[in-house]
Amino acid sequence: MRYFVLVLFFISTSILLKGQDFWFRGQVIDSANVAIAFATITDKDYQMGTYTDENGFFEIQLQQQQALHLSAVGYESIDFNAQKVDSTVLFVLKEKTYRLSSIEIKPNVFRKEVVKWKSGKKKKITLSTAPQFAYQAGVYFPNLDKIEGELETITLYFKNESVDTASCRLHLYEWQGNTVSSFDLLTQPTFIRIPKRHGSQKIKINLLENRIHIPNNGFFLAIEWIKTEQNIYLDTINYQGIKSQKLSVAPMLIMGIPKDNPVRMWHKNKDKWFPASLYTSSNKKLIAPYCQISIKAYQ
Repeated sequence: MRYFVLVLFFISTSILLKGQDFWFRGQVIDSANVAIAFATITDKDYQMGTYTDENGFFEIQLQQQQALHLSAVGYESIDFNAQKVDSTVLFVLKEKTYRLSSIEIKPNVFRKEVVKWKSGKKKKITLSTAPQFAYQAGVYFPNLDKIEGELETITLYFKNESVDTASCRLHLYEWQGNTVSSFDLLTQPTFIRIPKRHGSQKIKINLLENRIHIPNNGFFLAIEWIKTEQNIYLDTINYQGIKSQKLSVAPMLIMGIPKDNPVRMWHKNKDKWFPASLYTSSNKKLIAPYCQISIKAYQ
């Protein structure tokens, strides 16, 4: 009888704890009362999160009152405590002010030939992330030849064999001094969706209509993993004959080996960027996200 009461106590406790789960709902707007789409809401450890829809609405399931971080391109980020309420909470974000170097506006006249950059040689190496680790990874293009022009296309390579449709986000950051700036040259959120398919997938993104002028000191291309339930899956790893499982975030990013030292990989963990020191086990060479960039150079 004692054992029965003990088991019943644990069952009742688990049901009670489960009942504490609640949905926190909000809407994000700017000072002009315009909805902000694709704003990101995460916990401070970046282990869970979601983003707003086209009307600025979001919802996230929580187990208890929790500190969350709200951010959007072009706006000041805010931290807030989410707790159980019956109504939708309204968030108003303040536009962020940037100090930009003077940019000379060029006429829409380009050379006939297209300049192409690559981040190295593509290899059969993939990079993914776990919910508790780095959520952005990227590669710096230094523009050593001081080419003046605009970005035409960016081609990236992914693998998604685990979830129905994997989503990630493209960033093009300015480079300041010897690190990554917080200013995104992509003023509108650019999301990449990769359907479930066997093998690698080539994704080409057209950016010419955005008229992104290439800075003299280059730029930093980054991929952000979106840590929503739709992207998180249980991955099976076989290392030296021992199988183990871990939570991972889709998609996998195809990597390459850079041709020169200035092109190298960095990763962002929480709010800081770090130079990455990832080496392959076979050739001990530095790897970075593999991508191809075409540029329409001015005449």
